[in-house]
Amino acid sequence: MNPPQYEVRQSLGRIIIPSFFHLVILCMVLYLGIWINLYLLKIKVGTDVHIMIILAIDALMIVQLLIVWFRHKGVRYDFFLNRIDIMGEDPKEIYYAQVQYVNMKRDLWDKAFGTATLELSPSFAMPYVRNYPGVYTYLTKLIAYARSMGFAPQAQAYRQGTILAQPVHQVPDGRGYAVSYNHQFYHH
Repeated sequence: MNPPQYEVRQSLGRIIIPSFFHLVILCMVLYLGIWINLYLLKIKVGTDVHIMIILAIDALMIVQLLIVWFRHKGVRYDFFLNRIDIMGEDPKEIYYAQVQYVNMKRDLWDKAFGTATLELSPSFAMPYVRNYPGVYTYLTKLIAYARSMGFAPQAQAYRQGTILAQPVHQVPDGRGYAVSYNHQFYHH
């Protein structure tokens, strides 16, 4: 199978740190709820029980952070000449010929971490992308290139490895045709 032209991974810091702050707030609300229930039921508990409750809530928070980390650490976007392969929990392929437009969105957390979400219409998004201006430019150029060359989805052949090198385009020169395989020109 052909190696990807370019590879992009999600920013784990952009995922973990906001998740940590959200979980801290949720844990505080959970502890406050437990404390209010104990107060309203007029149940007196010692300091050691409060410490055990806090430790149990902290353990749940750590487990949730580990789940988030393991879920997102393997997510990778492999760029090929005609598609993007999304590797991770739910692998899929997005062909440039299917993309209608690319939109870039940034929220407050994205601005703090220098990331962005690249939306590929009609129904796919690449969240938490670092170096988003370069990736956005590269992606729009690949989409324009795929449209100009008329790439059609050939997922089965690529998955099976039967298409190892596909001519990208032929350019007439003085000696015949120069055929490009993965941006390397060979003269015939």
